[in-house]
Amino acid sequence: MSDTAIILKNITSQYDEQEDRIRLSGNTDKGKIVFWLTWRLAQRLLPLLLQWLEQHSIIRQTVTRFNFSQQNVQATDQPEQRLPDWLISSVNITTTKEQVRLIFKGTAGQSVCLILETAALEEWLEIIHRCYRQAEWPLTAWPEWMAKGAGFIPANAEDIVWQ
Repeated sequence: MSDTAIILKNITSQYDEQEDRIRLSGNTDKGKIVFWLTWRLAQRLLPLLLQWLEQHSIIRQTVTRFNFSQQNVQATDQPEQRLPDWLISSVNITTTKEQVRLIFKGTAGQSVCLILETAALEEWLEIIHRCYRQAEWPLTAWPEWMAKGAGFIPANAEDIVWQ
């Protein structure tokens, strides 16, 4: 694969008990992609994302929320191409005042890019926080305000899609 990462159009984040990992999936111009985030890598990623969010989120309670859905992305007329699943081995982070760009990389040269503005990053982190709770992973990396602010996500949601 080239150095250019595939851009995600949307992302679904879900804890998989059998894998004991967070399953990240989404749609790209090249098809549906599934990649896996381990606890160890998430623990390294979280402090950087949380620090950026704390510096760039002015008023968390008044941030406009994106649409979340328990539905999968609507089917198209053509069969959807599915790219092979892969395990994230590293993440490159680039930040500006307006957004965070995460480039997830696999050991075989795969890469996919997730671009999140402040509100979207806050929501995605709240979903990842929910995955941590579901997995019963230690919550020591999470600030207290995340635990208080995670209540907008339905407790019984199986899949949550960011679009």
